[in-house]
Parts: sequence; structure tokens; C-alpha cells
Amino acid sequence: MDEFKDKYRKEWEALEKEEAALAQEKKKLSDEWVQMEKQQQLYEKDRAVFEKLVAEKLEFLPPDVVVQFNVGGKLFKSTVSVWARDRFSILAQLCTTKPKLATDTRGHYFFDRDWFVFKFIYAFLRDKTLPESLDTLRELYYEASFYRITLLRHAIEAYLKNHVALSAAQVHEATETENGRKAMSPAMPSPRAPTTT
Repeated sequence: MDEFKDKYRKEWEALEKEEAALAQEKKKLSDEWVQMEKQQQLYEKDRAVFEKLVAEKLEFLPPDVVVQFNVGGKLFKSTVSVWARDRFSILAQLCTTKPKLATDTRGHYFFDRDWFVFKFIYAFLRDKTLPESLDTLRELYYEASFYRITLLRHAIEAYLKNHVALSAAQVHEATETENGRKAMSPAMPSPRAPTTT
């Protein structure tokens, strides 16, 4: 009987310790949650101040106004809502009431850049689409840097990360046979084949 009492007492003490640890963890989580809420409030306050400053500095033309860019001799025209999709880009800045670049005699902003790559910038700003060619993506990333289109650069980076991960998975899948054993890669010598040194 004393043996059972001793056993239950030890179990009860263990439960009390676990309960105390759980209460302490709960308090810790509660404190962290309060801190997160305070940080969120500070962030929202800072964000509101930032947005106000941006609105004061970047007064955009109405969203339906058409703005035209002459890129390498090819004309691209669209609305402010498209060109200003990345509001901190050079293209967006030219859609403000006080652009830092003058238009030519026909009202176009001229860039001595590759129009072929710019058409992909236009497609991304309009439809959020990217080309599939890695060479084109490389050129597009370079041009996005020139025009300071951070949204496009981030989209290309994300696409390439997914593409590389997908390619690695496809390579892994291709090296396995139907019964789950690894197939020999043509570049790797067979274990039975003699190797030369």
C-alpha cells in the first residue's frame, strides 16, 4: 500500500512540476504576444508616417493617364497604373506630376536601352508574367536593376529559386528507376567497370 502511495505521490509531484512549467511557458508566450502586438502597432505607425511622406513626395498623375516610353526606337505606351506598379522605379517617377526627365518633342520619354528586353518589363508590369528563358531572365534582371524595378527583380529571384528547386527534383526523379533503385548516371562509371588511373 505504501508502495502505491509513494508511486502516486511521485506522479503527482511530476504533474505539479509539469503544470508549473506549462504555466511558466504560457506566461512567456503571453508576454511575447504582447511584445509582438506592441511591435505591430509601432510598425503600423511608422508605415503610416512613411506612406504620408511617399504621398507628399510622389504625387502621381491620375491612374488612367497614358504615358509613352521610347525605348531603343520602339514605342511603349500604357497607363500610369501600369507604369507605376512599382512606385519607386524610374518608370513610376516619370508618372509623377514633377518627373525628373523631360520628354522629347512628341511627348515620349526616351531610353537608349534594348526594346526587346523592355517588352518583358512591360509584360510584367501589366500582367505579372515572366519569360521562361534563363538567358532572357538574366538580361531582364539587369534591366530591372537599371530601371530600379524591385518588384520585378524579386519576382525573377523567386522564379529562379523555384526553377532551380524544380530542376533538382526532376534530376533526382530521373535518376531513380521504377522499382526505387538508383539508376547509374551516364557520367558515373559502373561499379563493375574497371577504372583507370
